[in-house]
Amino acid sequence: MRAQLDTDADDLTDLLVDTWVREAWRYVSNRNRRWPFYRSSWTLTTVAGTATYDESTLGGAANAVQELDGIIDAEGVPLRWVGFEDAQRTLVGQSGVPQFWSVNAGLVRLFPTPAAAYTLTLYGFRQPVEWVDGQNPGNTSDLPDDFDDVLLEWTIGRAFQRQEDGDLGVMHLDQAEVLLRNLQRRWMRQTAAAPLVLNDGVRRVVERPVVWTV
Repeated sequence: MRAQLDTDADDLTDLLVDTWVREAWRYVSNRNRRWPFYRSSWTLTTVAGTATYDESTLGGAANAVQELDGIIDAEGVPLRWVGFEDAQRTLVGQSGVPQFWSVNAGLVRLFPTPAAAYTLTLYGFRQPVEWVDGQNPGNTSDLPDDFDDVLLEWTIGRAFQRQEDGDLGVMHLDQAEVLLRNLQRRWMRQTAAAPLVLNDGVRRVVERPVVWTV
């Protein structure tokens, strides 16, 4: 960035550059909360009589939960998602093997309340890891290398704005947007092998599914 503007650390300090790099990283990571490279999983061991579990305790700073997609038990059988209000009306007060799950106010709620210790695997998307301030080992971005050009173009654009060259600043910011859109089309493309279901709603099935091995 400094080479592009022919400047040094006296003109554009490290603090300024770090701020712009962090801004660029957030610009990318906030574009889509379900980037496929943020997919992750967590293990939860239930406690008898405890139905709620804080999402923030499931993973450390490098694997914090952002959004859960599903939960499976130790046998690989998925628990079924249920609306929190619906579950409160029909499933509260029951105890046994968890069959349903919901999330409310950052708490994972299992229904019925676990009667013993069960090992569950949760999967979904983790939060992006703050890396500019050194929380990420090696101080490197958790984005794929393809996104480095977006970060660079954004940083250069912000630097030109700092130098009161608005036209060049806007040009590089626009280029960052063009690169990001191209990467978004590539990374967010629907997988050909995955079914696409529209307007099917959420089905409530009371019976626990049985997996037959033939």
